[in-house]
Amino acid sequence: MLYDETDKITMSNLDIVAHKTNTAENELWHIIRKRFKEIRNRIDNLPRTLTYNDFYWTNLVVAQDKSSAMMLDFNLLGKGYAYGDIRNVTGSLSKEAADAFLHEYGDDFYGKEEKLADKFLAHLVTLVRACELNSFPGWAERSLEELKDGTILNSLIEWLDG
Repeated sequence: MLYDETDKITMSNLDIVAHKTNTAENELWHIIRKRFKEIRNRIDNLPRTLTYNDFYWTNLVVAQDKSSAMMLDFNLLGKGYAYGDIRNVTGSLSKEAADAFLHEYGDDFYGKEEKLADKFLAHLVTLVRACELNSFPGWAERSLEELKDGTILNSLIEWLDG
């Protein structure tokens, strides 16, 4: 299989994760290699938008009367799929705040394809970022467990084979 430069970097990052997490024999890596072009094409065909990628309450300033809010810290701002930001934001808020966010975002956003892709991709991104660090962070433990127990693999298969 021929890879372009971006594909080579992606595969190298995934190889680093497999090595650093002692999961090189995990079926997930085999399926990704076997179906890489299909996965890449599906990712490339997801709708893209400007994404914040770093929602955390300390990056948010809310007016005292709660009439407006402003985000700070734009170092991870980039192009991506909207559902990644939606998951990131709503997962960090109370139910009331998450419902308000979704209402303002637009009640007509369904993003089924993005949701299915995100169940697989969010964990891979987390693991790649975690493996870039000198020691494995606690915030990535859940993703590592879901890699080991097959949850990420099942999410990938669900996305690809529906």
